[in-house]
Amino acid sequence: MDSLKLAQMVIETDPIKDSEAVSAAKVGLLDYLASSLLATGEEELKTVQQVYGMGDFKGISTVLQEEVPESAKAVVNGFRAHLLDIDDVHGDVRGHPGAVILSALLTAATPEHSGKDFLAAYITGVEVMARLGEAVNPEHYLKGWHNTSTLGSIAAAAALSRLMGLSPVQTAHAMGIGATQSGGMRAQFGTPAKALHIGFAARNALEAVRLVQAGIYGETEFLYKKFGFFDLFGYKSDNELLYKNALQKDWGKSWRIASPGLWLKKYPFCSAALPGADAAMELRQQFAYETDDIKEVRIGFFPGKDSALYSRDPKTGEEGRFSIEYIVWLGLTGKTYDLERFSKKKLSETMRENLKRITRYTVTEVDGDPYTSVTVVKNDGSEETRSIVFPKGSPNNPLTLDDELEKLSLSFGNGKEQRLLVAAIWDLEKTEMCEVLTRIHRPF
Repeated sequence: MDSLKLAQMVIETDPIKDSEAVSAAKVGLLDYLASSLLATGEEELKTVQQVYGMGDFKGISTVLQEEVPESAKAVVNGFRAHLLDIDDVHGDVRGHPGAVILSALLTAATPEHSGKDFLAAYITGVEVMARLGEAVNPEHYLKGWHNTSTLGSIAAAAALSRLMGLSPVQTAHAMGIGATQSGGMRAQFGTPAKALHIGFAARNALEAVRLVQAGIYGETEFLYKKFGFFDLFGYKSDNELLYKNALQKDWGKSWRIASPGLWLKKYPFCSAALPGADAAMELRQQFAYETDDIKEVRIGFFPGKDSALYSRDPKTGEEGRFSIEYIVWLGLTGKTYDLERFSKKKLSETMRENLKRITRYTVTEVDGDPYTSVTVVKNDGSEETRSIVFPKGSPNNPLTLDDELEKLSLSFGNGKEQRLLVAAIWDLEKTEMCEVLTRIHRPF
């Protein structure tokens, strides 16, 4: 049974032997905490916290928050991790693995769990999610599914099963129960419901594991069976070998959290816009445009690479997270990419008129690595172009540790408490989870 084979690999392979994977997992955890804590104080987070009975709690919800049900904590953790869209991305997933996997793991982990087991569970969860993404993408995403949610409930169930010490058969049951709850529509992008997808997926995975621990079971062959996950959500159903290769081939030789690696973001918008943003900022830095200088702007994408950037006429900053027009215009005109510019506030009519100067086109010569090209045509007829292949934050142009610490300091501060948290994460494979959980429970 091939789904059971996957479950066996989840439980029996040890990623801690791979130092690159361990280092990538530590940075991923650090980025998750920075992204989550940045959302503290956001009105949407306060509302969701009220609905789930935790008041104005400022920390990450862990086992130390004893008065709140576990399922509620998972929803809130996932929601806050993704609310600002500044959390990690993985290219194979076409989504955000850390937001769902770490939200579930941090909800369930106890102070006595070893850091080594926690990191192994996280690395394995990312591996499952990335391989599922390879198997079903790009069709799954282009159809309109929110991959972080549909793939995340399975991957988070795998990670939790590893952390909780489930058997391979129990793990297959848990992943199957996670899979049967897969959902999430891209139609919700640009609204808080998008972040709710992640909270629901983390909760679904956690409840799946708890139900299996209590003796509830499902179908272990949940991937390949008729009416299983691939039959319903895949688009290559006539090629079962392709699915099997995506999930099993070379398992454990390297780990996808490190190769190709995570995208880590400095800015609160869709990662598909990062190359365009970098191109716009480079042009601005060299030419210092005034608004009236710009006659038109042309943005070129390789085929399908702007599919996530659905909003061509955003009405709010929140919708602007998925608008290359808005993001590039901000960069060209010297505006910073701060959180306020991507809030739910309405954009001015002047801004919306300015965005009409921008058009998209498809790059026809598609040899080599995909790039995004930004061309500014000035009123005097002159043109300047920048093309970006590897934007800052991508695996080939990663954020530095200082970048990550700066991101964390925006919410956590850069004093003694931050230094102690970072030190605890850096030593995590040698210690238990107690110190990390304590420090993120009361971070301020």
